[in-house]
Amino acid sequence: MITETILRNTSKSLGITVSHYESSKFGGKKLEFLNKWIKEFNYYAKKYVDVTNGDTPYLWTEREMNGALLIALSNFTDACISETSTRRKNGARKIADRTDRHGRVDFWARFGIQDFYIESKHSYVARNSKLPNKDVLLKQGKLFEQLHQSIETNEFNTDTSKVYHLAIQTVVLKTKNKATQTDFTDEDWNQLIKNYYQMDIKFGKRVLSPNWLGIIKFSDQVVQKTKREYEKDSWHYHGLIFIATYI
Repeated sequence: MITETILRNTSKSLGITVSHYESSKFGGKKLEFLNKWIKEFNYYAKKYVDVTNGDTPYLWTEREMNGALLIALSNFTDACISETSTRRKNGARKIADRTDRHGRVDFWARFGIQDFYIESKHSYVARNSKLPNKDVLLKQGKLFEQLHQSIETNEFNTDTSKVYHLAIQTVVLKTKNKATQTDFTDEDWNQLIKNYYQMDIKFGKRVLSPNWLGIIKFSDQVVQKTKREYEKDSWHYHGLIFIATYI
């Protein structure tokens, strides 16, 4: 596995950001796009945390997370938009006497001469389990299904070799009453990354695995600043996993 540090732990970042991908064959614009996206998200999310004194764009619903992801996209792409219209490749719906082939994807972005059509999901897992839970696995399969069904034509780019379809899931790592990262060792992080890379999802006749994992390991300052109190317990949030699969 190739590991690349994208961003160091600074006052302007949530924490150290690391990119993981399996092979040197995975590169070019596909890799550059993901590395830039997670870096810009890191900067924006930290600014949001500081301005709001502890609120975050990643501890609520998928809608809030998608808003932050779109802002991060806008910081490095040539153009981007959310909820863009598409024609369905599969799954056309019958309405009265006509066939409705209208669909949507969460994001479209132009990066250089490439177009990216993107579906996203948002989940939470217990950090110390080091494993994707049932919700993550179900959403991963749903991502593939939605992305496959939603796109028949690429409206802005007729050269299909320059069009990428990307499924991305962001996963928040949480713990109960754990205010620092010290009890989660480098070995633990490595095992977590390995487990997520082995997350094979059957899709039709294919089995799809992540092409890329981006990990943001929050600084202890961010962990403590963004904690949430619920009755007798404190929930702490230690990082984010970005799971990317091109299909």
